[in-house]
Amino acid sequence: MAIKLRKQDEVAARTVDLRKKVSLAKKQAGLLTQTAQVEFVLDISGSFAGSYRDNTIQDVVERLAPIALEFDDDGTMPVTLFGVNAHQAPAITQANLCEYVNREVVKQYPFEGGTQYAKPLWHIVQQHFSPSIQEVTVDQGGWFKKKHTETKIVQQSAAATPVFIQFITDGDNQDREETEKLLRMMEVLPIFIQFVGVGTASFAFLRKLDEMRRDFIDNAGFFQVTDIVGTSDEQLYKDILHEFPTWLNQAKAKGLLR
Repeated sequence: MAIKLRKQDEVAARTVDLRKKVSLAKKQAGLLTQTAQVEFVLDISGSFAGSYRDNTIQDVVERLAPIALEFDDDGTMPVTLFGVNAHQAPAITQANLCEYVNREVVKQYPFEGGTQYAKPLWHIVQQHFSPSIQEVTVDQGGWFKKKHTETKIVQQSAAATPVFIQFITDGDNQDREETEKLLRMMEVLPIFIQFVGVGTASFAFLRKLDEMRRDFIDNAGFFQVTDIVGTSDEQLYKDILHEFPTWLNQAKAKGLLR
């Protein structure tokens, strides 16, 4: 059943109410004074098209935007779209939140025939942490002393503010090896990725990531919500913030955050 679109004043009033719920969820998670740059990564693969057309994704965006407003005082939530490629969409603000998905996503970007997680994550790394990206020459050994160039991510001095990524997808990806390698490289960055699997897919890869042993720090969490419209705001916020506090404590201990 399609979700009825709200008018500007209705969206604004709803945001006020949802920000109170986010604030309470932050308090319960011990994050009341914590700041973060909140980023939104949104799947535009063809399998998700029905959820766009019935306004489910608009409803999700309206419910998740208040998280950014409560964590970040600049009042914006940058948006990266992905299917087989990554695209930078206009940042979400209170002013453009009403009918954002139809106006800025559906009418601007065609649905894509694939799902690749590494590209949007790499896009965010390049935007926020380009000084950490280095090209290094590696000696392959052997008689001919062959060398090749590899991309590395190196730890910088502790950051004041973490990047908190809300990553919304409806199914597993085709670039599993690339995504796992990138997430391991990203462990030395002050970035936490909260994967949210929407629908009834198995999400086998994301479950594997959630349980995977890490070399430095566990920088990603995952939970599945089969009926995101029917899930209460309180439960949604609790699930999204569930693993973030543990990562924050570890990130400070590892020197990623001040």
